[in-house]
Amino acid sequence: VGSTTPEPQPGNERPRVFRLEEDRAVINRYGFNSLGHGSCAKNLELARAELARYSGYRGVPLEYCGSIGVNLGKNKTTENAKEDYVKGIEALASLGDYLVINVSSPNTPGLRGLQSRSSIRSLMSSCVSARNAHAPDKLLFVKVAPDLTDSGIDGVVEAVVAEMVDGVIVGNTTVGRAGVSSPLGSEGGGLSGAPLRSLSTDVVRKFHDRLAGTGVHVIGCGGVSTGAEAYEKIRAGACAVQLYTGLTYGGLGMVEEIKEELERLLERDGYGSVAEAVGKG
Repeated sequence: VGSTTPEPQPGNERPRVFRLEEDRAVINRYGFNSLGHGSCAKNLELARAELARYSGYRGVPLEYCGSIGVNLGKNKTTENAKEDYVKGIEALASLGDYLVINVSSPNTPGLRGLQSRSSIRSLMSSCVSARNAHAPDKLLFVKVAPDLTDSGIDGVVEAVVAEMVDGVIVGNTTVGRAGVSSPLGSEGGGLSGAPLRSLSTDVVRKFHDRLAGTGVHVIGCGGVSTGAEAYEKIRAGACAVQLYTGLTYGGLGMVEEIKEELERLLERDGYGSVAEAVGKG
């Protein structure tokens, strides 16, 4: 879910999303279009009830029926971003399985500045405190840009380790256009999909190397549409992998295909689980 903001806002003007089919990519400049926390909470309550019904009907433990992640953003006009993220945790933490602090969308002015060394630690401190007060059993992640410099990565690593954040999602869309051939590549916004794969994998590896032994997890995201590409992220250091744009082109059936191919690759290389392969690439 997300990214959701405290107050409703329309997002950026349309058109604001573009399919680059020849590149198996998407450019979006949504701008956190959101109905606000109130509507989001109602939808999450319905989703949790539906999962519970499915669990009972299928006789499957609820924890195996899927996880709900809640991505939190800030309103465009908010001056104190920290307040908006804390409001999100207070309003929605109990309704999700994990929370994501999105400080990396390129479509909200000034948002990526929250990743800076001068801002990120204070923000993470406030978010962790709010999570501990309202839902201490829920995981808290921060979602960063794949465009971070090495110095920027170091700043995020210092903050998440010091404030005991559970993990880093690497990463969001890129403002770069490397590997894009579509004429729509000139559209403004964040690029996701196949052209992002190598860049995001490199940044996953950098975060994993810096976070080794700290207990902070890395979740890989960017350009994954096959089991081999998911395996690449895992071997680079991701303990879990997310899909977005790949589903646009491959549909929901892609998930099962990825799982089957990933299982074959793990078996081929002598691993008994994903955990054994993390960071071994």
